[in-house]
Amino acid sequence: MLWDLNELRKPVNLVFLGIGVVGLVATVITYLWSLHESNISYHTATIQIVDQKEVVPFTVIDSDGQRVTENVFATNVTVWNSGDLPIDVQYIRTPLTISLTIPVRLIDVKLEHATSENISEFHIDGEPKKSGVIQIGWRYFDPKEGFRLRIIYAAKEMSSVRLNGVIFGVTNFNDITPPPKGEMSLKSPGFVQLMIAAVLGVGFSILAMVRAVVRMRRPEQQQSQTERLAITGLMVVAVLFQLWAMIAILRPPSPPF
Repeated sequence: MLWDLNELRKPVNLVFLGIGVVGLVATVITYLWSLHESNISYHTATIQIVDQKEVVPFTVIDSDGQRVTENVFATNVTVWNSGDLPIDVQYIRTPLTISLTIPVRLIDVKLEHATSENISEFHIDGEPKKSGVIQIGWRYFDPKEGFRLRIIYAAKEMSSVRLNGVIFGVTNFNDITPPPKGEMSLKSPGFVQLMIAAVLGVGFSILAMVRAVVRMRRPEQQQSQTERLAITGLMVVAVLFQLWAMIAILRPPSPPF
């Protein structure tokens, strides 16, 4: 069945088409607005305090009086409820734990900051230095509330951080830590948008080249409205994704506190 574009241009049809599009957009926005979910996000930042390869005029001793012979690092882990539902204690199936991905020697673990003067009562359970795992508990965990943990550890190299736990309603832990400087990955701000813009740009170029070849072979053939819409649409969407990528690069995700 072929569509008659002349019928589509009639004012009545255009009005009903516009109403249908507006209704579809409103339905999608209403659905997305009504979604409620629990999410936990985290961000890490690590600096090296002591490099044993360099000659330092001091000796590092831990709280037990033992000498530290490895490199020493300090990591700040910021964790918050990035969803729009509170995470009640009754939803915890296995506790939330924070650990390092390689074997390390924990020197110090401290709850450095909590939002709203720690009305949520965030606290560290157990003995992290012995177990190597930091277990976090709370009384309340409301949206936008969270804490910052400082971890000082000794290891041969820097370690990344991993969150574990089973909490009803929380499907995963969202790590917004950007990749190391100079390294490109799917987590790099704007990377995915730039890739999509590049693909759309290639599609736009192919359509334009095909059209140019057709015009050279058949000068009398006019460009159809469908071709013009396709080429223009690809160009506009590609530009929008490029703008989105620039915004993501200039304003990368960061902890709310």
